[in-house]
Formats: sequence, structure tokens, C-alpha cells
Amino acid sequence: MMSFILERTKQMPFHTDMRRVFNVFDGKQKDYNWLITDLVYYVGARRSAANELLPDDLEFEDSENYPTDLLDKYIILIDGEELTKIIYGNDIQFVWGVFSGIPKNIEIDTDELEVMPYADGNPKFWIADPTIQHPMADIEVVCWDSTLTLLFSKDEVIGKNFQEYFKDSIDLKDYNKKFFK
Repeated sequence: MMSFILERTKQMPFHTDMRRVFNVFDGKQKDYNWLITDLVYYVGARRSAANELLPDDLEFEDSENYPTDLLDKYIILIDGEELTKIIYGNDIQFVWGVFSGIPKNIEIDTDELEVMPYADGNPKFWIADPTIQHPMADIEVVCWDSTLTLLFSKDEVIGKNFQEYFKDSIDLKDYNKKFFK
């Protein structure tokens, strides 16, 4: 599994702009259902260059904004296609939150989650070998207090794409080593 931290960079005008993260996924985000938890966000964040790279196959009812009401729940389980429309159809700054990409063939009951991924106050990111929180997830994107973005991925292509796209990203295990001597 690969893990990265992205902070203090001009490559992401605000943390976390999921449009930029999804650009790295090259459409693979649509292959997952997304469990979204611990979410704090603002619609109307300033435009970034990421919207210039909108996928050609997205269709919106309204060219300016796509409804975000699906994000207004405590626990969200959403299809990757729908999440992609929300992400690219709005200017959203995700302040806190965990986006867990779960393969579509795995059923998740949000009323009976055994593991509730969270960002705010989670010490398990800052250990020698941090991992994805939800055991059924292949990808995890963590939005941390508007200051940084974490990516965990079992898919090496996504991990390598993240590292290539975000040149300022650092392997999270290497980053954490400075705290363990």
C-alpha cells in the first residue's frame, strides 16, 4: 500500500480540492462506491485550474453547480459517478473528511458500520506504518483541517500518479520517520 502527504504546496490552491485529486485518478474514482465520513466542507471555494481539466464524459443539469445535498449527511455512501459530478460540478473546499473508495461489488450498510473512518483528531495517521481505516476500502483520501491532504492507495498506479501529479507530495511513512527515532 502507498501513502502520501501533501501540504504547503502551490499545486493545490486550497486543501482539499478533490477535483485535483480526482484528476490523478484518471476516472478510476467512478469504479468505486465512496464512504464519506467526518465531513466539513464549504461550497463556493475559489475556482482552481482543476476545472479546466473536466472529464469530457460528464453531463450536468446545470453548468454552474451540481446539487450537493447528498453531502449533507453524517455518513454518506455514494456511487463514484454521482460523486464525480458533485466534485467537478462545484467549487468545494473539503476542510475535514475521509473519502473511502470501496469496490462496487462490496455491500456496505451505513447503519451498521464497524469502522467509522475519521480525520479530526485521528492519531493513527502519524505512526510508523499508517493504513487505510476501513478494511473494505482500496483508496482513502483524508482532508485534514484545510492544511493538508493524505492519500492511501492499494492501487500502485493511483499512488504513482499522485506522486507524479503532486511533485510536492511526500511518502507518509518517510514523513512520519522524523517523529520516531
